Amino acid sequence: MEERERSALHAACAQGHIALVRRLLACGSAVGFAIASSGETALHVACEAGVPEVVRLLLDASASTHVRNHAADAPLHCAAWSGEEEILSLLIDTRAAVESAGHRGE
Repeated sequence: MEERERSALHAACAQGHIALVRRLLACGSAVGFAIASSGETALHVACEAGVPEVVRLLLDASASTHVRNHAADAPLHCAAWSGEEEILSLLIDTRAAVESAGHRGE
């Protein structure tokens, strides 16, 4: 995702800046509406970055685990590709749809 396509929340999540994510959320960054031109939410980006604490902050702020990006991938797919078991557990615990396939048919 190119820099110009992301919100400040996307950028903070991508870099794993826990304090900045916390601050942006406290200032009212709209977790559910921060969607890049690729269709990725901040939660997609955080799952790809592989920082469990950032994912936890977004989930606590009511980020949806069901939004799909333009490639038809949910945050759970991004977490699986990052290989972070703790993130997968967080998403599963918040009832992410584990039966749904992403763009690769996985």
